[in-house]
Amino acid sequence: MGSDTVNSRYHLTPEGWIDGGWAANGPLENLPSPPPNRIETWDEKEQTHDDYPRKPLRDWNLVWASPDYSEEERKQFRIQAKERSTQQEQLSWKFPL
Repeated sequence: MGSDTVNSRYHLTPEGWIDGGWAANGPLENLPSPPPNRIETWDEKEQTHDDYPRKPLRDWNLVWASPDYSEEERKQFRIQAKERSTQQEQLSWKFPL
């Protein structure tokens, strides 16, 4: 009966999502500096359990939002990031909308 947790950080930029680092079974530490043009920064917690062979449980948390954009503008950037992704990426889309 084990479980694993992967904590990841992602930055939304005008070009799309950028990986900001990750940690397995521990806190996010020593992460690279965020891109200067970021619109939002989100943390994802993905948990898998030996007892539950289904999809991993995912929890998203907005940790930073640029004061230069309204909530509606930020939402539009998230939608555009998905629209610009490939069809295969859209099938496995995991980012918040």
